[in-house]
Amino acid sequence: MLAASSVVLAMNAQASPKRIGRIVTAAPRAVGRTAENMVTFKDRRLALNQWILMAAVLMDAKTSFDVTRRCAEPCENYSFVFGAHPSEIRVFGLLGVTGMYYATINQAAWELSYTEADRGGREFERYFFLFPAVMHGWFALRNIQTHPATSPTFEGPSNVPPQLRPDHAAVP
Repeated sequence: MLAASSVVLAMNAQASPKRIGRIVTAAPRAVGRTAENMVTFKDRRLALNQWILMAAVLMDAKTSFDVTRRCAEPCENYSFVFGAHPSEIRVFGLLGVTGMYYATINQAAWELSYTEADRGGREFERYFFLFPAVMHGWFALRNIQTHPATSPTFEGPSNVPPQLRPDHAAVP
């Protein structure tokens, strides 16, 4: 979808090939600037915002993964992206990409805020994107509080299917 919208935008720009190239590569360059700032802390406040976003999303990933392991039946509607019992790499990979997406949007908003004359507007543009961190933190808290319902299919208090139990776990 991003590629299709970039091509349409580039065709409508009626610009030189160099300018079309800059339009098409805008998103990867923004991700690169985001990763650079997160590693080097060039802009400390922005990097702190980005790491808060990333930590909240990864905390949500960890607790979502734990929920899928605690529940015999799927506790959440993960749709076709995750499946009933997703692998660890799928959960952390997809939510890690989501965290990087949020951090990149935060980077773009932060860069645009430099042109904002109103101090209140500038602060809103910079800190509004911490809202996803609050939401993913809430999701993580909800995941921690999710307890599997008892199932007549699987015996024992753990209510975990045998194929998902660790080998060293005692079967009641």
